Amino acid sequence: IIGIVDLAYRTGPILGHVPRASLVVAGVGAAVIALASAATFIHHQTMAMSTWYVSPLTAALFGLFALSAYAVYRSEDGGGEGGGPAGEGGSEEPRPIGRAVAVYAASALVVIGSSVWLSYAGDRIAGALGWEESFVGTQFLAISTSLPEIATSLTAIRIGAPALAVGNLLGSNLFNMGFILSADELAVTDGTIWAAISPLHALTGLIAIAMTAVVVVSLLVRSRGPQRPGRRWARPEAVVLIAMYLGASVGLFYAG
Repeated sequence: IIGIVDLAYRTGPILGHVPRASLVVAGVGAAVIALASAATFIHHQTMAMSTWYVSPLTAALFGLFALSAYAVYRSEDGGGEGGGPAGEGGSEEPRPIGRAVAVYAASALVVIGSSVWLSYAGDRIAGALGWEESFVGTQFLAISTSLPEIATSLTAIRIGAPALAVGNLLGSNLFNMGFILSADELAVTDGTIWAAISPLHALTGLIAIAMTAVVVVSLLVRSRGPQRPGRRWARPEAVVLIAMYLGASVGLFYAG
């Protein structure tokens, strides 16, 4: 999605128009993914903790998420960086907060209700086509649940808030891997979730870490100087991210 919004952003490379605090979000997000990948690998190498209701690695994952969330908060607190260079997107007059909260809550409920049925549909697709559930979850469910993020990110760049678009994606990545995976552990009652999932998810995690590294390097390079409007094909990070995703998708399909 970062590759897509980068190509759609007309003011220049989008990673050059977000605060450097995004580096913290990307970095801790990669750390959380690395721990989740390690938990998957370890639990497929030993059965010592497979019957535990909660794996100690899950507790470590949640603890790392909590520390990461605090680190992100501290990096933003008092930074005064606004939404990007020259306060992009900050020229609008403030609107009543009550209506915004109500629309936010209603939209969130619609997304939650739709997501419940996606799990059942994904399971039926995997059974009907004979595909691995890990592949269907990584591709079909991931794309479906990310559609709201695509819409949110594209809308953010249209209103001149690139930091909101990138922060939405990096923050969602951190929350999904840290909080939601920890909560999923509690939903599995016959052992730890890490022993019940495909070991291919460890490979998926490594690919996600590599893609996050591309974002981190791009943030470091792009933040060194002012960004000028440029040609759309002159954004290597977008091309690399999209190519990595497509290549990983094909590889995971055949590996499964």
